[in-house]
This record gives sequence, C-alpha cells and structure tokens, in this order.
Amino acid sequence: MDQARHWFGHFWAKLTRRKVIREDLMKTNLKRSLSPVAVIAIGIGQMAGGGAFVVLGPATQYAGPAVVISFAIGALVAFVTGMCYAEFASTIPQAGSGYVFSYVTIGEFVAFIVGWQMVLEELVSAASMSSAISGAIDAMTNNTISEWTINNVGAFDSPYLAAYPDLLALAAGLLITTLMLLGSNRFTFIGTVLSFLGVVFIIFSIIVCFVFADSSNWTSVGFAPYGFRGIMRGAAVTFFAYIGFEGVSSAGEEAANPQRTIPLAMFSSLGIVTVFYLLQSIGLTLVVPYTQIDPQSAFPEAFISIGYPGIGITLAIGIIISLIGGLISNLFTMTRTTYAMAKDGLLFRLFAKVNSYTRSPIYSELIFGALAALLAVIFNLEILVEFLSVGTLCTYTIVAGCSIILHYQTRVAIYDVQQEGGDPTKRRGIAEDDGYEDLDDLVGYGELKSRYRFWKRSYSPYPGFAVDISVVLLAAFAGAFYSVFIYAYDELADMVWWAVLLVVLFPLGFISAFLVITAHKKRRLRLPFQMPSVPLIPAISIALNVLLLSNLGWMSWVRFIVWLTIGVLIYFCFGLRHSVLNEEWISTPAADEEVDESFVRDPFKGETYIPAIDVDEREPLF
Repeated sequence: MDQARHWFGHFWAKLTRRKVIREDLMKTNLKRSLSPVAVIAIGIGQMAGGGAFVVLGPATQYAGPAVVISFAIGALVAFVTGMCYAEFASTIPQAGSGYVFSYVTIGEFVAFIVGWQMVLEELVSAASMSSAISGAIDAMTNNTISEWTINNVGAFDSPYLAAYPDLLALAAGLLITTLMLLGSNRFTFIGTVLSFLGVVFIIFSIIVCFVFADSSNWTSVGFAPYGFRGIMRGAAVTFFAYIGFEGVSSAGEEAANPQRTIPLAMFSSLGIVTVFYLLQSIGLTLVVPYTQIDPQSAFPEAFISIGYPGIGITLAIGIIISLIGGLISNLFTMTRTTYAMAKDGLLFRLFAKVNSYTRSPIYSELIFGALAALLAVIFNLEILVEFLSVGTLCTYTIVAGCSIILHYQTRVAIYDVQQEGGDPTKRRGIAEDDGYEDLDDLVGYGELKSRYRFWKRSYSPYPGFAVDISVVLLAAFAGAFYSVFIYAYDELADMVWWAVLLVVLFPLGFISAFLVITAHKKRRLRLPFQMPSVPLIPAISIALNVLLLSNLGWMSWVRFIVWLTIGVLIYFCFGLRHSVLNEEWISTPAADEEVDESFVRDPFKGETYIPAIDVDEREPLF
C-alpha cells in the first residue's frame, strides 16, 4: 500500500511540476526584430484576415441579422481574456503564449493540453483561411473550379466532410508555407503589407455594403429569428475572429521590446478589428437576406446575387489578399507554439531545430504548414470554424484561471539569476514605498487573510490550495448554470421545482467560489502590464468563455475529444519521459558547478534575496 502511495505521489508530482525560467528573460535563439507596427500587423492580420470574411457567413446561419450582437459578445470575451494574455506575455516574453503561461502556473500536464489545443486552434484556423481563399477564387470564376473538381476528381459523400476535395485550398496552404521559409523578418514584412491592403479592402467592403443597404432585409425576416440561443451560438462561432490576440502574445520572443509592445499591440489590434466586424456584420445583413448569404464566400456572392458582379469580384480579390495576410500570421503563431513545446521536450525535438540562416524553426514550419493545407482539402469552412472554437475557448478559460493563480501563488516564479556579485546592497531591492516592512511580509501569500482565519479547519497541502480548487469550481458552476438554461429551458419556463432550484444554486456556488478566492491574501506583484481588478476580470473571463463553450454543437465536442485523446497519448508515450523538467528531476549539479541561487530576481515580485525554488516544491497530494 505504501509503495502504491509513493508511486502515485511521484507520478502526480511529475504531472504537476512547474517550469521555472532561470535564465535571462530576453534570451532566445530566435531573432528579436519585430517592431510594434509589425506585431500590431500580426494581430490585425490574424484577426481581420480570418475574421468577418471567414466566420460571418457561417455565423449568420445561427443568429441571422443579430450576428452583430454575436460579434459584440465575442469582442467582450476577447477584451477580458486579452487582459490576462497581456499580463502574462509582457512578463514572460517567450514563444508559446498560453502554453508557457500555464506551464509556470499550473503544471506540465495541463500546459501540454493547452499547447496541444493551441496547435489544434492554429491548424484549423490556417486550414479555414486556406478554404476561404479557395472559396473566394471559386466565386470569381463563377464556381467553375469546384464544378471541375467534382466532375473530374470526385466528391465526398459525408455530412462531416467537405463537398469535394479542395485542391485549390491545398495549393494556397502549401504556397504560404513555402513563403514562411524565408525567415520571420521577411515573412512578417510580407504579412504586414498584405494586412494593410486587407484593411483597405475591409473598409471598401463596409462602404459598398452601406451604399446598397436595404433595411427590409432586417424587418422582413426579423432581427433575431433564432432568439437568444441563436445569438449565443453565433457568438461561439464569431469568437474565432478574435483569436489574433493570442498571435500577438506568441510574438513576444521575437519582439524587440515585448514589455511595451505586447500590451500596446494586443489592445490596438483588438479595438481596430472590433469596429470593422460590427460594421461588416451590419452591412452584409442589410445587403441581402441572411438566408441568401453563402457560408463559403459571403461577401462576393452577396453582390453577385444582387446584380453587381464587378463589386463581388473586387471584394473576392480583397478577401484573398486579406486572407493570405491572415494565413501568414496564423502559420507564424502555430509554428512558434510547436517550437516552444518541442524546446521543452514535450513534442519531438525536430520541431525545435532553428535554421542557422533564417533563425526560424524550419521543420516545424514545413510539417505543420503542410498539415494545415491537408485539413483544408478534407473539411469545408463551416465545419472548420465551429471545430476551431472548442479548443480556443478551453485554452482561454485555462489562461484566465492561470491569471488568478499567478496573483495568489507564491510558488509560481520566474527567476533571472543575477551575476553582479553577492552584495545585496548593490541590488535593487523591494522599494520602501511598496508597503513592505521586511521579508517576513512575503510569507503568507495565498493563505487566508487574518480576519478569516476562523475558516481554517481543513487540511491544505500548500498555501493557495483553496484558490486552485475555487478556480476549477468557477468554471464548473458557470458551465452547470448555462447547461440548465440550454437543456432544461422548457422545465424552467414551466417553473419545474428542480430546474428553478438548480438555476439558483449554481450562481450561488459561483459567487461562493469567488468569495473564497478574495478571502485569501493576494501577492504584491511588479509586472510590466498590471491587470486591474484581479480576481474579478479573470472570473468574468472564465464565465464568458464557458458561456460560449456551452453553446457549441455536440459534433464539435466529439472532434475535440478525439484530438485531445491523441494529445494525451503523445504526452504519456513521449512528453512525460523526454521533458526537459524530467532531466532536471533526475539530475543533480556537477561537483564543480557553482550555482548561486542566494540572490535572484523574480519579475512578479521585484528583486528579492530569497532562494530560487526547485522544479516543484509541492508536497504530493497522495
């Protein structure tokens, strides 16, 4: 029995070991050459390139003209989640985004799951953009290409696949993958130019839509024909249009000044594209009835159907340019995620090899770029967009939870070992005006505040354990509350007692979990970008992301579970044994190796004189 307990404890400790970054936070094998304009262009390109041009068509099938509200809800979720990303990305300017954030706060297994879902998100996003490029070109040729493919190559006879093998999407994906091999500096310059041109065409699409707007297209069919449920289903789909802010955070390892650039680029790009999306969704649904909007090529087909093929072809050209810019940004983000995971040993080391000339992960770019192109051959745009949202929203929920953990867990640390000697008087210590009396004030973070000490009755394996559990409960109670509305709506309308009871208890559970978090002592952090109102904003982000997750279709969850299962197998068969932390776990410093950990700089707390923690200092829970 004791042997089994020891094995489980050791196994649990491996799954939950955290990454501790001890080297220079600005040190990287990649090239730091991206300016603020370039990073903003990455965000706009990834969002606007694959935004309304891609998702507006499929989203109108769920929400009708009320898709404008769906976009507004998606924007709200993106902004509160973006605050969590901005705080992490400016503090940890390394490739990997949400994967790295969860690695230093929660642990290795959850970090792998987050990274694996990010790969899925970016793969599907790249495939959907390739598919949209194909749809725009096909619309320009009056569907000649698709008809030729069906007649000469064949068609897929399945509701879960594309109507036919989209060879044009394959060609588009492989072409952009080839361009990516030029190196990040040249590649992002091309993306910046195309993103600028894409913005010009977006503005053009807004103008022509309002010129040919007909208000009867809203009044004849009703503004919200599918009600609130349809609006929320549309919001879950339109959220795909905002995932570019994650691309901004992934550029942190190649930004020249990430502490300033990342928050600026994130919120600038989010604000710009939100205005674009709202105007585009209003304009398109006023041009034609939502029932006549083509999900595959919404804007060109809308103008062709009302007798203006010239405008339709012009918009198709603009969409192609915008989508190529978005595809460039997306492939950039995807390969940086796989690079970060491979560098940590959780994916095959081949993906972490950096070309000496371009200083970019060339094998990762080739393999995953080609895989994204193959996905575009098999699945149509509507399936890809809904499939994408599951992994994205799960990742954003976890990152929001990581933000809370960061502010309450003293064990979450990133250290930059100092080299100036051992005299503490020569180091920038904790400023007196920060309210610290002495280093004893650092003790107690994550524990109950003194006025709530009477609550402390149960066993807690480490400070902040109750905060960790409460973060999980926030998501669980939010999901349960939304599920009652979705699956027991008729019972609620009839005031069935159990449905009414659940719809009262679950919000109370959410509020209670939030109050438990606020009852604990929060850390005094020094961050380049400080998120306001913690834990309120991350809790709102969790609630909103879970709201969108609960409105996705069951088939999206099936595909998500299949992908997740593949990832779990890869982790336990490869990542668990080859993790860099596993090497640290079983190794000890050499006898002649001098490691001075007496003086370290923690960017979360400022410089302190406390020893750096080990890979993981938690007591096993078993």
